[in-house]
Amino acid sequence: MEPNKITSTKNKYDIEFSTRLRKRLYDGKSTYFEIPSHVGGKIVTSIGNNAFADCRGLTRIVIPDSVTSIGSSAFKGCSGLTSFAVPDSVTSIDDYAFLNCSGLTRFVVPDSV
Repeated sequence: MEPNKITSTKNKYDIEFSTRLRKRLYDGKSTYFEIPSHVGGKIVTSIGNNAFADCRGLTRIVIPDSVTSIGSSAFKGCSGLTSFAVPDSVTSIDDYAFLNCSGLTRFVVPDSV
């Protein structure tokens, strides 16, 4: 099972939203999920590799402004997603992050990426 990656920075602790956290916080049945900006007092700064891979039932995901990176295959196979807006805080999106998201008809990426 993928561990939660915690990294310390100057005055805060950051956490990656991993597959493990997704399984704990998302019931797998809802069509909507809002990624929290904090988990256990730690700031969510990234969405890990494969974090939401193959969550076909999701039609909408909201990413908090605390997130600065989206990992490889993070939303791979989320064919139910129809619209996705990457927040301005995101500065990097890894390869295949949205591979096989065949339902996407609207995809907004900020200039920061």
